[in-house]
Amino acid sequence: MLLQKDVASSVGISLRTYQRYEYEERNPDSNTLIALADFFGVNVEYLLGRTGNPHPLLADISRHDLPDNLDNRSLPADLRSLLDRYLSGELQGLSAEHMEKLVEFAKFLKSQA
Repeated sequence: MLLQKDVASSVGISLRTYQRYEYEERNPDSNTLIALADFFGVNVEYLLGRTGNPHPLLADISRHDLPDNLDNRSLPADLRSLLDRYLSGELQGLSAEHMEKLVEFAKFLKSQA
């Protein structure tokens, strides 16, 4: 379970300061906002409520975006599993490491276009 004190400690702020952010009593400065985005593995736009997608780079990926020479079966099993979860809308609960793997894959797809 993720605790407020753990988040606060990880980004270098006090527990009370973090609580004020959560209760919308105070807004983080840009450095803290970036640290929070990094901690949660999302982009700053998502934290600001400007997008519902924590990773806009992934927003455009669908099954038809896979290059002809890279079908779903040719992907490594772990990436295929992550991609299937993403495409079925199951992003909740993915770790920052898994999201980073998907983002890297999205960058690869964009570079192949």
